[in-house]
Amino acid sequence: MPKLKLNSRIVRSLAPALPLAIPLIVLEAIPSIAATFASSESTVIIDNFSHNPFDSEVITDTFTNTFATDGNVNASTDAIANLITEPPSAFNSSFSSTDGTGNNYSGTADSFAGILGNFSVNSGETFSFNFDANLNLTTSIDNPQTETAIADGTVSFALYDTSNVDSWTLLDSFTISGNVTSGNNDFLNFNSSDGTQLNLSNISLTTNFGGDRESASASTEGLFSRTFDRVTNLTLVEVKENRSTVAVPEPSIAVGTVLGIFALGYRAWNRRVGVK
Repeated sequence: MPKLKLNSRIVRSLAPALPLAIPLIVLEAIPSIAATFASSESTVIIDNFSHNPFDSEVITDTFTNTFATDGNVNASTDAIANLITEPPSAFNSSFSSTDGTGNNYSGTADSFAGILGNFSVNSGETFSFNFDANLNLTTSIDNPQTETAIADGTVSFALYDTSNVDSWTLLDSFTISGNVTSGNNDFLNFNSSDGTQLNLSNISLTTNFGGDRESASASTEGLFSRTFDRVTNLTLVEVKENRSTVAVPEPSIAVGTVLGIFALGYRAWNRRVGVK
């Protein structure tokens, strides 16, 4: 069997690493010291595969960036990815956390974990697996007028027909995604493509939006199965990214100063690992 490598363009289409830009902030002098916190984490377990993979790949990547002229800021990340081929099972997790105190600082943390498994099914066979996925987002601020805390994350599954190694065909996909921001744009969603062969035994979406302490959590478990009427090579891709950002600008800066903090995701999978 030919060895397939993940196309970075496909990865970006699963869970786009969109820049998170902090909006325009108008400030006055503030005597108190600000404190902010943001955390994003996710875990995925996949087991009870109907077929053994003939090839597999895992990847993890993390990135942190901090800046402070009047205060302290911390950023931490962790990413784990494992795929056992016999018997086949997969586990991966990613975690990003940032916190800070003071009057002028910014910090961002980005973690990424993913697995890829290549399978071959014969005509009339059913490809299936069980899955358990979780996403948890939390933010905390003291002063919404001057502080920014953002936690967002995405967990995506996609199954491709890769019988033609030069042209992958997306068969099914489903995604959990969420964003918690000190302000607007809070959301938590579960989406699946039309015709996805999912049998969900449990799905829970819980949110606490508004105020200085916000959170969102999602958990789902179930069975995926699809029957094929011809010999088919399949590639299962599961990817996740977790990002957290905190920022407090200098109280004495001029009105209209913009702080831009851009999450840098998928750095490793954007290298030259794509299918030609």
